[in-house]
Amino acid sequence: MPETVINAAVNRAAAFVLIFIMRTFYENLNICFNFVVQSITNLSQNLREITSFTQDLPESAILIFMRTVIQRVSEASVTIDGKVHGAIGKGYMVLVGITHTDTEKDVLRMADKIEKLRIFTDENDKMNLSLKQVGGAVLSISQFTLYADCRKGNRPSFGNRVERAEELYLYFNTVMRGKGFQVEEGIFGAEMKVALINDGPVTIVLDTDQL
Repeated sequence: MPETVINAAVNRAAAFVLIFIMRTFYENLNICFNFVVQSITNLSQNLREITSFTQDLPESAILIFMRTVIQRVSEASVTIDGKVHGAIGKGYMVLVGITHTDTEKDVLRMADKIEKLRIFTDENDKMNLSLKQVGGAVLSISQFTLYADCRKGNRPSFGNRVERAEELYLYFNTVMRGKGFQVEEGIFGAEMKVALINDGPVTIVLDTDQL
């Protein structure tokens, strides 16, 4: 058989193979592309459904952790019915929020973290000293508004009353006293006027699910 005929046959076979490979590659690429597009579409739909679902959930079903807001102060006080109920000098003014699933375990974790926080400045003006190292005190204020739900409208909602809120708030104060700190407090559920001088300013937000 002439060499030219053999070469032509080889070239024709190679062309067929190349066309087959390219067609297979294109088909697989098209399948992969369609899969990615469908996956993104499904994910987007799922996210919309989750968002719609969570917007209808009560606050108690979403917030599952204890929360505190800690302000480093040079002084702070709480006034109730026109009288100073508690006052401290250098230390922390702590807003304490308790939610439905909190227990004594959450309170202990929060108290331990607050005890060990190092947010007072040392001789080099760096945050390096704890509350105990500076001889600081605590003004503890119960604060259910830390759990304000502002997802719908402009008027916040606060969900149902937390049954153990007062009990766990008082337990928090007891634990902090047990650690050797002077602890002044407000009255749970009372109308209070809180005055403070935020030193820094320094404000730290702690959630037990992140400790």
